Amino acid sequence: MKKLLLSEHSRKISIEERINFAKLTRDQACLLPADQKLRYFFSLQVSHLKLDRVEANINQHLGPYSDARILTLIGPPGAGKTSFAENAIANRMRSSERGQQPFLFVAAPAHGSVQIPWSAVYRKILESGQEPLIDHKRATVIEGDRVVTRGPRVSLDSLRSAVESMLRHRGTRLLALDEVLHLLRFNNTEAVMDTLKSLADATDSQLLLIGSYELFGLVTTYAQVGRRSEILYLDRYRRYIRDDEGMQVENQADLNEFASVISRLQKRWPLEWIPDFSEVCADLLDATLGIVGLLKDFLMQCLVLQIENGGKWKSAFVRKALKPASVLSGIRREIESGEEILTKAGYAQFSFDNEVLERIESASAHAM
Repeated sequence: MKKLLLSEHSRKISIEERINFAKLTRDQACLLPADQKLRYFFSLQVSHLKLDRVEANINQHLGPYSDARILTLIGPPGAGKTSFAENAIANRMRSSERGQQPFLFVAAPAHGSVQIPWSAVYRKILESGQEPLIDHKRATVIEGDRVVTRGPRVSLDSLRSAVESMLRHRGTRLLALDEVLHLLRFNNTEAVMDTLKSLADATDSQLLLIGSYELFGLVTTYAQVGRRSEILYLDRYRRYIRDDEGMQVENQADLNEFASVISRLQKRWPLEWIPDFSEVCADLLDATLGIVGLLKDFLMQCLVLQIENGGKWKSAFVRKALKPASVLSGIRREIESGEEILTKAGYAQFSFDNEVLERIESASAHAM
């Protein structure tokens, strides 16, 4: 059997494909060709508590009555930030009205230049909005009571003007910009944030910045953005927590939810023989650092190996599917470093003590 490559069969899945795959029963999925089995399983969106909380927070801050012009979604690598934005939010904000695109998703380009690649960013936004004739855009300005077109074609100003015009005419309410750190390696964070803020202000669109823990420091230290922004954290699951006395105890709530995710994925397994991981949920949580995306990667690799073996399962697949210790150690260091940043900054903590908070809560419970 030809070797199955995830990069060929499990990427670039459209929203329509995901919707159609979601309608299939497991029996129907088992009848799919090998490459479609991979696409089917890769397309599965598993809802879980930590993701649900992020989605609820985003919904709370979306809309014309929100003060937050810039939303920032951070979390550990593999947590599912990109997938959530690219699929869940995109699906929820779809419009049946012709020409309208309430949601656009763009991955910031990684260029080797020494300057911030704004022209590439603007082009990607225009391409995401299916804007025609990008190479023929020219900047327009208002002089007195006239609209004047000036400058060479495809200048930075013309691309920026085209983006602003497109976002307004497409009715774009949320523009998601993934891999924002690609724009921040030029050590000019104020210029980046000034540009993003002005783009949001000029179009009435909200921005969703997606990236790793480093984005937290960027947004919180840049006052002009921090005042009108909200930070959303897609956390991982933890096997142990500290109790009120500082003792390490098992985190039963997280263990139960992680086990539920494993169970739901196993029930959608597109092969007749289903490997059972229900008895080792806690061990799998450790092996994947409590990150649902890494769990999904592990199961995807297991599925590839089983399909290549004619549908027959071998316990040796587990060792092959798990990430090497060296890779996992690197991810763990990044996570622990990021979590330390959040802890020191008091993320999700109030700037006053519980006594003050309780007095405010108590007062609000009385009607005037």
